[in-house]
Amino acid sequence: MTRKTTQDRLLDAAEELFAVQGIAAVSLRQITSEAGANLAAVHYHFGSKRDLVLAVFKRRIEPINAERLRRLDALQAAADAPVLEDLLRVFLEPALAFVAEGPRTFFQLVGRAHAEPDEALKLDLMSNFGEVARRFLDAFCAAVPEVARDEMTWRLHFLVGSMVHLLINEVALVVISQGDCDPSDPTGSALERLVAFGAAGLRAPVPESVR
Repeated sequence: MTRKTTQDRLLDAAEELFAVQGIAAVSLRQITSEAGANLAAVHYHFGSKRDLVLAVFKRRIEPINAERLRRLDALQAAADAPVLEDLLRVFLEPALAFVAEGPRTFFQLVGRAHAEPDEALKLDLMSNFGEVARRFLDAFCAAVPEVARDEMTWRLHFLVGSMVHLLINEVALVVISQGDCDPSDPTGSALERLVAFGAAGLRAPVPESVR
């Protein structure tokens, strides 16, 4: 087994502690104690707690977004006008596959981050999604040209909310369904249900009240 570097141990410890306690509540001393490192190591590898927080998110988000863009490039190269459902799978599946295969603490942390009072930090975290948001918004608009770009932006926002809720709150689904719904296979039936739900939402007529 490859021995983890100090940097990786700090990232692992920070992710776990932030997910359980919240970002603001965790001190650097807690993180270094959990990682078996010292405060100087945090400053050497990251510079500050804020930079460590950003690194925790970047480590997980970058591979997901890279896979999204790789699949989008391949889909657009294969078809001049990809169908909406295929675009949705390309957007959704890499995140759901991460949950199926990777550490579940990260999406617990995503839920925690949404509840944090630090709005500047949230803006910094959202900067990880700039290119992905632009590319997929362009693709969704091309697939559903009757929906204006500003309206499609709202709908992409709602789609992301549905995806995140599925990823961080599967217990709610089990409780509400009294065990009839099984979210344990996120890249199978859950993905296809979310694709169908998302496609219907992105194609829906624009209500008269918001035109």
